[in-house]
Amino acid sequence: VKLEHCWIAPPLASDILQQVELAANASGLPAYDQRRHEGFWRYLVVRVSRATGQALLMLVTHDGPREAVVRVAEQVTRALPKVTSVLWGVSTRVSDVAHPERTEVLVGREIFEERIGPLALEVRPMTFLQPNLPHAERLYQEMQAAADLRGRETVYDLYCGLGVIALLLAPRAQRAFGH
Repeated sequence: VKLEHCWIAPPLASDILQQVELAANASGLPAYDQRRHEGFWRYLVVRVSRATGQALLMLVTHDGPREAVVRVAEQVTRALPKVTSVLWGVSTRVSDVAHPERTEVLVGREIFEERIGPLALEVRPMTFLQPNLPHAERLYQEMQAAADLRGRETVYDLYCGLGVIALLLAPRAQRAFGH
């Protein structure tokens, strides 16, 4: 899909998208065709940390030449210094999901730092985290107030991802479980 700007993502995400598109097109390798199950470039996962302003991206491809992905990583990080981590994910599945079968760190680290209220979090490319953090923080504040915990309660955070809700409620509860 040709996308030049995403209105709900940080501006850096749009810059990354444009740089990756340029570099991927220059590789000469085709985009993956979901109907025919052929091609190379499949997905781009972009995570921009509100806490640090740095970005992590994962290029998800079909099996193929590593050097093409390395060239894209080099071009993007050279053009956009705030991109501090680049991962390569490989997916040979026919299903249309961005979750790769295997990953390799090409630049930086596999995690980036994010903050939600008092929590300092380490986030990986495929970790579930609410995408709109300003609104999520407000929702979490409302949830904490509505829970009105007194220190005797047990909190269950089901399908918790990183466990943000359990972590935020734990200081006011007797016990908190995330699953």
